[in-house]
Amino acid sequence: MKTKIAFAAFLSAAGLCAQGSAIAVTTVPATLCKTYGATAVSGLSSSHTGLYNTNPAPVSVICPVPRTRPAAADGYRAFVNGRQPTGTTLSCTLHSQRHDSYTLGASTFARVGDPTPGGIVRMSAVLTVDKVSPLSYQSVWCSLPPGAKLFDIELVQ
Repeated sequence: MKTKIAFAAFLSAAGLCAQGSAIAVTTVPATLCKTYGATAVSGLSSSHTGLYNTNPAPVSVICPVPRTRPAAADGYRAFVNGRQPTGTTLSCTLHSQRHDSYTLGASTFARVGDPTPGGIVRMSAVLTVDKVSPLSYQSVWCSLPPGAKLFDIELVQ
């Protein structure tokens, strides 16, 4: 019994219990992303660490971002984590749409030029709460330059 109480206290203190925590973070591996459009693109490979563009041209991908609860009062935020070669542009759009294909909102974010040492990129975008209705769904669209890699997308709800 003491073990269960101690474990519950640990989870609560760490913010890992849904009840009482201010935010929920959902991580979507980039291996769930697909090429955007009807045509498959060669040069897009996936591994346990993410999705990699080996094509000599940019490739557009779309990634599902499931919403596990209503958006917080300060909005719906997505972080894109990846790697980008120096001198390239990695751009992504957090998109919200109703089931009838009506666009509710979009927020575009990009990293141009030199990323941090090692090429690691962490970008974020926010949709206001009015753009994330209960019957909507969200996705992240990215244009991956040659040599770029997506690791994952983190959703803060």
